[in-house]
Amino acid sequence: MGFYSRSTMFIHAIISRSGMTKTRWEEQWAFMCKLGFSHAECLSMFKKHPSSFVRSKENVHSRVKFFTVKQNFELSDIVKSPVILGLSLEKRIIPRCNVLDVLYSNGLIGSRNAGSLTTAWKLTEKEFIEKFVIKYQEVVLVIVSAYKSQNRLADFKEENGV
Repeated sequence: MGFYSRSTMFIHAIISRSGMTKTRWEEQWAFMCKLGFSHAECLSMFKKHPSSFVRSKENVHSRVKFFTVKQNFELSDIVKSPVILGLSLEKRIIPRCNVLDVLYSNGLIGSRNAGSLTTAWKLTEKEFIEKFVIKYQEVVLVIVSAYKSQNRLADFKEENGV
């Protein structure tokens, strides 16, 4: 599959792959292709984040749908950073989207694109709070409540039967 045998990703790939039957592996690969990812994109995602292939179909589907429908991502944006498939919508993605939306709408941060979003999502909790919540809490008083809000999650789940 193109892994360097001494890399940590090789170890993650072995663990991820060995935890699946051949049938389950083939089904998961076919499912990813059914979502619109090409064979080459699937391979690229597996090399970057092997555990994205061990997630349930429902889990992966809801995240891909959220990223493409709600965040206007292209599938290629997910391929660039497949780690986002493993992040919690409820605990991480949606609260951070709420904060970034408030900051963007108030002109406090620049472009709101796939690259900037995935970077913000991958920050540790402490880094995110320091960079986006504490830094702007005096300017935008609703920022803390936006971070704690899960309203968009309820809307997304209701609209998509999740």
